[in-house]
Amino acid sequence: MEVLLTPSWIKMFREVLFIKHGVKVFPIGHTRKYRQATCVDIYNIHGRGHNSVFSGTGGDTSHHLLISTSFEEFLLRHLDNLRNNRLQVHNGIISAFRRFPQEIGGSISVTSGIKVEAQAILNHMFCRLDKETFQLASPKYFFIYQIKLSVIQPTTSIQIGGGLANQSPRLNS
Repeated sequence: MEVLLTPSWIKMFREVLFIKHGVKVFPIGHTRKYRQATCVDIYNIHGRGHNSVFSGTGGDTSHHLLISTSFEEFLLRHLDNLRNNRLQVHNGIISAFRRFPQEIGGSISVTSGIKVEAQAILNHMFCRLDKETFQLASPKYFFIYQIKLSVIQPTTSIQIGGGLANQSPRLNS
C-alpha cells in the first residue's frame, strides 16, 4: 500500500536518497515495507521534463517507472479516477486495480452464468529490466493478477415437464 509522506518524512527521504545515491528528488509517496518511493523529478535527472513523476526502487535507474510527465497531470488523473469511481476500494483502502478491468487491458467474460473478471498490473519493484546490471540473459518481469469469479442472475429457462423453470448457474469447487 502506498502512503503519502508527511513533511518530516519528505525531508528524511530526500536526505537518504541524496546521501546513498546522490539523487536530488522530491519524494511524495512510499510503499510500506518496500524500498520504494514515488518522487517528483524537480531537476530533470531522468530527462523526461522538470516535475515528471517517477516510482523508483533504489539507485538503479532501470527500476524507475515514469508515472506522469508532470505533477499536475499525476494529481488530475488521480482525481479523475476518484471522481469517476474507477478504482476499487476495500475497507477504506484504495486499490491499484480498476473497477472496470477492460479500461487497462483486462477482460470480462461470462460463460454458463459465471462471470470472470481478470486484470494484471506490472510490479516494477521486482522487475529486472537492465540485463547488464543484473547479469541476465533477458529482462525479468513481475505482474500482480486479480481474478474475480461471480455468479450472475439466471437468464435462461429450461423446459421441465409441462412448464418452464429457471436454470441457476452454480460454482463447483
